Amino acid sequence: MKKYLMLPLVLLLAACSFRLAGTDPALTPPLPYQTWSVQGRELQQAIETELLRRHAKLDNAFAQAGVKVTGIQTNKDIQTLNLSGTVSEYRLELKVSAQAWHGEKTLGEPMVVTVYRTLDYSDSEILGKQEEEAQLWAEMRTDAARQLVRRLGYLKAE
Repeated sequence: MKKYLMLPLVLLLAACSFRLAGTDPALTPPLPYQTWSVQGRELQQAIETELLRRHAKLDNAFAQAGVKVTGIQTNKDIQTLNLSGTVSEYRLELKVSAQAWHGEKTLGEPMVVTVYRTLDYSDSEILGKQEEEAQLWAEMRTDAARQLVRRLGYLKAE
C-alpha cells in the first residue's frame, strides 16, 4: 500500500520543481575567486570540504582570497522540562563569525551564521544521548560551513 502512495508523491514533488538542497548547481552562485585559503580552527576542515564541493582550489601560498573564522560560540540551554521538573529537551546553538578577504582588503561585511538543533534528553539513556549530542554538534559545524561558503558566492570580486 505504501508503495502506491509513494509514487504519486514523488511525481508531485518532481512536477513542482522540488530539488534537494545543494543538488542543483545552477541555483548556487559561483564563487568570486577560484583559489582560497582557510583559517578556521575547528571549522577549517568543514569549510575546505565545502569549497572543494564548489570546485574551488585550496592554496595558502597563492590564494586569491581567503576566509577566516573569527569566532565560534556554543551554547546548550534547557528548552523544555517535563511535569516532574526534569529536562526533556535541550537547545543547542552554534554561532560562527567569519570574514572574507582579498589581499589585505576585507570582502563585504563580517558573516555571522547561527545554527540551532533540539536534543531530546532522557536520564535513562545517558551514554546514547552523549553520542547523539556529539553527532548533532558535528552536523551543526558542517551546516555552518555550508552556509558560510554559500554566502561567499554572493561576494563581489574586486
